[in-house]
Amino acid sequence: PALALLLAAALPAGAATLARVASPGEVLAVTLESQHEGRLAYRVERRGEPVIAASRLGFLLGDGRLERNLELVGQSSRSFDETWEQPWGERRLVRNHYNELRASFAEKAAGGRTTENVNRDFAVGREVSVTRQQTGVLKRLTVAIALRNPDTGRPRSAQEMQALEQLVKGAVGFDQTRGDVVALNARPFATSDAPTTSWYEAPWVWPAVRNATAILVALLVVFGIGRPMLKKASNALAKRAEESKSARGAMGGQIAGALAERTRTENDMKVTLEMIEATRDYEARAALIRGFVRQDPARAALVVRDLIRNDTKQGA
Repeated sequence: PALALLLAAALPAGAATLARVASPGEVLAVTLESQHEGRLAYRVERRGEPVIAASRLGFLLGDGRLERNLELVGQSSRSFDETWEQPWGERRLVRNHYNELRASFAEKAAGGRTTENVNRDFAVGREVSVTRQQTGVLKRLTVAIALRNPDTGRPRSAQEMQALEQLVKGAVGFDQTRGDVVALNARPFATSDAPTTSWYEAPWVWPAVRNATAILVALLVVFGIGRPMLKKASNALAKRAEESKSARGAMGGQIAGALAERTRTENDMKVTLEMIEATRDYEARAALIRGFVRQDPARAALVVRDLIRNDTKQGA
């Protein structure tokens, strides 16, 4: 619903002070008052001089106004003081110091609506917040915190425990009038020994065993199966090469014999040095040489000399 704050400068007679809160240095002060017909009003003073005259508080709601027949149903106050460091700016350290007043109001009629007014007077300013129709009312707050003592073994000091207690109270919204309880207890915590594991339970053991097994299997395959197969194949290739060489030698001897026989029967057959060098049989080579001598006696003398020298070197 639409919400508007009603302010009125007039203060009728018979106003009653309901609550008051001042800044830590008593510079600013805010006063809540109840006027005629249960109307609420507030005023602000600075060093005792009025800054904002008595002005009414109320709301314009979708189902009407919330400004009359209001009564105070509860109030609480607290102080807060901290200093924090900002990463940049003209001032490195900023102090957050204020006094807070929290007042709750409700309509006197049955099932009436509720509103909550919060005033914070800072050392250098003022903050006002208003909560309408809060969802619920906290009757009591209990907080218990167990703190671990430092590793040095020295227990926490009373001043440190008190500062931590104030910090917790400020964080949870501690209200003494409501009966809230905040309990802090510092003690050494029980330590659990880390479980010891055997070396074979280490995470690197099983991957190493798996890799070593794979390497052993590979070596077994290579040297136990692959190497004999390679040796057998190599022997087969060598035997085949020897057989091929023998076959070529036999075939060459047969061809050389046929050529020598033809040379004996046909005097006009042309004999070349390649034919003589390819012949391994002595008699066949002699027959080819005789035919080559008949064709060219001068050249044949030189060739025969060279052949004899080569045979002599091979025999030596």
